[in-house]
Amino acid sequence: MPKRLYNRLTRKLGSNETQQEKEAKRLQKQRIKEMKILPDPALERIAQCPSLPPELWLRILSHHTDVTHLWTTCRLVSTSFLAYTEQVFCQKYVKSVQIDWELEEYNLGGTSRRPVVPMQFHAFSRDREKKVAYFRDKRDKSEVCPQKWSRAKPWTSYEQIMLRWEANVKGTRAEMPNYTIVIEGLVNDTSLPTLDINVADREISFDWRAMLTAFFKQERRLEALRKLWETENSAPPENKRTCTADSMVPHGDPVPKPWSVADLEIRKQVRRERLKEHYADNDEMVWALNSLQYYEDSNVNPKGGPNGSLSYSLSAIPETGIGEKWFGHTYMVQSLFLDEWSCLQRIDAKVMQLKKRT
Repeated sequence: MPKRLYNRLTRKLGSNETQQEKEAKRLQKQRIKEMKILPDPALERIAQCPSLPPELWLRILSHHTDVTHLWTTCRLVSTSFLAYTEQVFCQKYVKSVQIDWELEEYNLGGTSRRPVVPMQFHAFSRDREKKVAYFRDKRDKSEVCPQKWSRAKPWTSYEQIMLRWEANVKGTRAEMPNYTIVIEGLVNDTSLPTLDINVADREISFDWRAMLTAFFKQERRLEALRKLWETENSAPPENKRTCTADSMVPHGDPVPKPWSVADLEIRKQVRRERLKEHYADNDEMVWALNSLQYYEDSNVNPKGGPNGSLSYSLSAIPETGIGEKWFGHTYMVQSLFLDEWSCLQRIDAKVMQLKKRT
């Protein structure tokens, strides 16, 4: 339809509008204007100085001593602070991240050093947002398989080590990661999202922003629960007591637990919550994680057996009787219990190694 003809038709249709309808529209527009609240000039904040340039904000944020607060709080202040914080992490913190991949198939405990493939920062992806970080084993090939290993272990040729490492990377599970992550002295084994491996270059890649978010999310939860415990147990020194094997206060209430025991329980609680979030769509796994506490509380010999071993009862786990929903699934609870012990012990061993270096 020609434009002139279209304009004529729209004018004719508009002319059919009554004077009363036009007046109603005018009054409606006027009411909308009156309803708008204009800012009070007296209450407006007047800037006394210009905003700081990005270079200074980067310098300030790079000197923040609490990296958990920097990522979980400062980064979320605004879009500008998000960009500043991520730039600081790109320039400073990501480049110092250490990821150690375990080579042993089972963690048998102890604090001695275990054979690992240490991964250090290599480069960011070349896209504008630098979405992916690449980490490599920067040792020389001869250092990957020391002579003393080949004498002690039959699987320690270079090719076999690479096969074992590849299997551990591809076989990693949320409940049993085969690695530890070290960031500014903090150690954990949270997820490496979009993990990929390049065996030929001894290289892994992952989404570093998502990795940091998962890592510091757990650290923040740990900090919150530790502060809560300190607040609830901040009695005067003369009133403080710690529990022994059989110590009880009147009416059968246990005295406050020592910090070493309480901290271990906090770590387990946060770890289990993390796994329940990961397996939110898996009813069996969520049930098994919830049952871990019942399994631990069922220890029938708190002082340990003849060799100091602990004994746990599967009958205390709910919904596992004959005919019940999870009958025959108690093996999952036992498996998670061993995985949890193994991972926490591995993290503790790494912390001790870091303390010895300093």
